[in-house]
Amino acid sequence: MATDAGFIEYVHEQAGLGARLDHKRMFGEYALYLDGKVVAFACDNSLLLKPTEPGRKLLPSLTLGKPYPEAKDYYVLDEFLDEPDLLRRVITATAEALPAARTKATKATRATKATKATKASKASKASKASKASKASKASEAGKAREASEASEASEAGKVTQAGKATSASKVTTSAGAAAKGTRPARGKP
Repeated sequence: MATDAGFIEYVHEQAGLGARLDHKRMFGEYALYLDGKVVAFACDNSLLLKPTEPGRKLLPSLTLGKPYPEAKDYYVLDEFLDEPDLLRRVITATAEALPAARTKATKATRATKATKATKASKASKASKASKASKASKASEAGKAREASEASEASEAGKVTQAGKATSASKVTTSAGAAAKGTRPARGKP
């Protein structure tokens, strides 16, 4: 059974908190807000207060109930609806004990955050690419230096271990290219 709009009006009148106490329809029932904080739910024409220590201390007796299946227990305030002063104090104490309400970001704020995140991501990728490029160039320079040294050593009639490795890699490259049916790239003799 869904909560009647008349029940919500009655709770507003009894609490006497004026515009500070607001409500929104949620899933066929109502959430009650005090100063922007959810303090209670109205479910099946029953008022269920969020459990807090200050709220519990103000209530002379405590009945627990669930606003929906699998929810945690809330304080059932039905027996206190005809005591406006107590109802007002317990709702106010509960709101004071709860953390500040989170504000939703506007579309403009979300767009600005998304733009900043995209720029940061691009800068990070560019930095990584720059580092990789520098490492690649350094590696290529080292290989060129080794090849130059090997060439000089073979011209002088000296065979070095680096020269053997270079010759072996050229043979492997030529053999691999022949297996693929392509011509190997010509290098300097």
